[in-house]
Amino acid sequence: MSADGTMRNADFVVFWTEGNSVNAVDSWTDDRGRFHTDRSQDYRLIDSTANGQKVSVTFSRRFDTCDDHDYLIDSGTTNLLYILPEEDITAVSDLNLGDMRMRVGTKRLQLLKSDVVTPPLPPDVTSFDIRVNQAKIPAKETTYWCRTQQLPTLPKKVHILQYEPIITPGNEEAVHHMTVFLCGNDVSGTAVYDGPCVGEEERKELKTCKHVIAAWAMGAQAFAYPEEAGIPLGGPGSSTIAMIEIHYNNPQRRNDIVDSSGVRFHYTPTLRRHDAGIMELGLRYLPSMAIPPRQDGYVITGYCPAQCTTKGLPAGGIQVFASQLHTHLAGTAVWTKHVRGGVELPELNRDNHYSTMFEEIRLLRRKVTVLPGDVLMTSCKYNTTNRRSVTLGGYGIHDEMCLNYIHYYPASQLQACKSVAAASALDRFFDVVYSLFGASNRQQNVADDFFHLPWNPLTTAYLTSLYRHGPIDVMCQKTTGAIFEGEWTNLEQPHIRKPQNPQRKCQA
Repeated sequence: MSADGTMRNADFVVFWTEGNSVNAVDSWTDDRGRFHTDRSQDYRLIDSTANGQKVSVTFSRRFDTCDDHDYLIDSGTTNLLYILPEEDITAVSDLNLGDMRMRVGTKRLQLLKSDVVTPPLPPDVTSFDIRVNQAKIPAKETTYWCRTQQLPTLPKKVHILQYEPIITPGNEEAVHHMTVFLCGNDVSGTAVYDGPCVGEEERKELKTCKHVIAAWAMGAQAFAYPEEAGIPLGGPGSSTIAMIEIHYNNPQRRNDIVDSSGVRFHYTPTLRRHDAGIMELGLRYLPSMAIPPRQDGYVITGYCPAQCTTKGLPAGGIQVFASQLHTHLAGTAVWTKHVRGGVELPELNRDNHYSTMFEEIRLLRRKVTVLPGDVLMTSCKYNTTNRRSVTLGGYGIHDEMCLNYIHYYPASQLQACKSVAAASALDRFFDVVYSLFGASNRQQNVADDFFHLPWNPLTTAYLTSLYRHGPIDVMCQKTTGAIFEGEWTNLEQPHIRKPQNPQRKCQA
C-alpha cells in the first residue's frame, strides 16, 4: 500500500515459499523504492497453502499500528500495489537486486466501506436513459458537451432508486464526468440543444437546467439510494426536460471520438419515505481560485456558511448519507468539516489519498445530520510542484475544482453552497503585489492578473493569508438556478472555535 500509488515509501508484506511452507515478512520501501524489513512485524499470517505454481495466503494487520513504516488504513482511497518477481527469492533484500525482473501493478479501492447494505431493485422498477447521441467530440483537450432530452411521461411522482453510467465502448478514458440536470418548466420539449455547453449559456431558457439528479465521475459504478429515500421525479408541475453535461478529456486531441455515453435511471412508482437531493459544496470554479506554482500540499477551502444553510435547509435539518469528492489533476486530498456554533463536529467525509481517476460515490459509515445554521467547510490539497505557472479554477482538466457532492434527505431547495475569495479583497491583493514588485498595470481580468504576477515566496504567502483569513463571496443557489435572497458578498469567513481532536486508535 502507498499514498500515491508508487513504489516509494510504501508498505508491503512479502511472501515466498520454502517447500510447502510460506514465509511472510512485514516490509517497507524508502524514497528510492528499496525494500527493508520492518523492525515491527505487524502482519499476521493466518493461513497459507503452496501447491506448485499456486500460492494462497490469508493474513491480517491492524488498521493503525502506530508504526511509521506501516500505511494507515482509513475510509479513503487505498492504492494497493503488487509485485511478482520472475525469480524465486529467499529474503526481502533479494527484491533490491538490480537485475531482478518483476511484474508490478496497482489498484485503487476503498478498503473500509460503509456497512450499509444496498437494497435490491424492486420488481416494479422501470428504466430510462439520458445520454448524448453520436456526439462528435472536437479535437481539443477539454470539451463540455450538453444535450437536452424529453423525460418519460410521469403524471404521478416516482422515486429514482439507482443510476449508473453507460459509457460508449472505447471511450472509457475520454469520459471524465457526467452530470444530469432537470430543467425549469419554461424549457419546452421543442427547445432541444445538442452541442458544446458554451451554447447552453447562449440559450437563455436553458439556464434553468440547474437541478442535479445525478453526478458521476471516472471510477464510480452504479449508485443505489438507501431503502428509505429516492430522487423525486414526475407528478403535476414537474420538469419534463433533462439536460446531460459530459466533460470529455482528450489529451491526444483526437478527432475521431464519437460518443453516446450517458446515465441510466431506475425508478419505481412505490414511493419511499423521503425525497432525496444532491447538493454541491466547495469552491466556485472561477479564476479567483488560484494555486501558486511549485507547491506541494497547497490547501484552499470553500465555505457553505451558516447564512446559507439557515436560508436553504428545512427546520429539522437533513441527513447526509453519501458523498462524492471531486478535483482535477492537481488534487491529492479532499475533506469536508462540519461546524455547529463554532464547535467542530466529526468530519463529513475525507480522502487523504484522492485520485481524480477514482471518484466513487461513497456511502458514509454513519449518516450526518446537518441543521440550519451549520457550516460546511470543504478543503482540497493540491500538488503543483511540476507546474511553472499558476493553476486557476475552471472547467479544463488542467484547471482546478474543489467540490463535494453530498446526497441527502429530505430534499431541500438548496442546490449549491459554495464560496470564493471576495472580489474586493482580490482587488486589494493585486494592487499591493503589483505596487510592491513594480509590475505592469493591472490586467483586464482576474485570470490575466494571476498569470502576470511575479510568483515568489512572498506573493504565495500573501495569497495564502488572503485565502485563510480574508472575506468571501458566497453562492447560495436554489434548485431553480436562482440565488436565495440575502447579502452574499464580503462575508466574514466562518471560524472553528473548538476544533475536533481525534485520537489514533492504535497500540504504541
